[in-house]
Amino acid sequence: DGRRHVNQKMGLRVPNKVLQEYTGQYQRAGKALRNTKMLGNSDYEIIRNYADIFRGVYQYYKLAWNVSHLHNLKWKMESSLVATLAGKHKMSAKQTYQKYRKAGTKLLVKEVPRKGKEPLIATWGGEKVVREIGTIHDQKVGDRISKRSELEKRLLAGQCEACGSTLKVEVHHINALKDLLKRKDLKTYEKWMAAKKRKTMVVCRKCHTDIHAGRMQNHSYNKQS
Repeated sequence: DGRRHVNQKMGLRVPNKVLQEYTGQYQRAGKALRNTKMLGNSDYEIIRNYADIFRGVYQYYKLAWNVSHLHNLKWKMESSLVATLAGKHKMSAKQTYQKYRKAGTKLLVKEVPRKGKEPLIATWGGEKVVREIGTIHDQKVGDRISKRSELEKRLLAGQCEACGSTLKVEVHHINALKDLLKRKDLKTYEKWMAAKKRKTMVVCRKCHTDIHAGRMQNHSYNKQS
């Protein structure tokens, strides 16, 4: 259940089973695994996908007394990310680091220019793995692989798919589409996601906040999306 008694008090821990399940997706027999499902995706989507997955795991377990164990997972995910990018572009790991590493940092970065707007930026390696005391973020952990370049195109459009706003668009994720399809009490935006067969929805900051706060009831959605 992820809990342990620390100083005779209940404490959260990262279960070994969870670490094994995740690391098994990114490394086998000591060798980094490339994500073949993402070789057709853009560099931006690949880097963002890895970053989102790790961020979700960290946000869920950041109160754990042994959260430092995620350092090992982070390294294995980075090796898998580099292997995936290297496989896509037929490069070595060294060449991949040279291409994507931001000067003077350990970050892997891909920017996508947008006319008249700030560029889309996907970054790997910026998440610090430290134990925090506070509220666990309401964030699902799971694979976030979008259709080929679809998510990037929707982000480039820069419009909220819930209300049509163009202010501070970001991405709302769900863990599995099948979870929506099983339910009968779907909210309007969830029906839209189910109809589109999407695990992601591009939304403005306000709508994203409303979703996580449970305030998105029968919100209208952008029918042009």
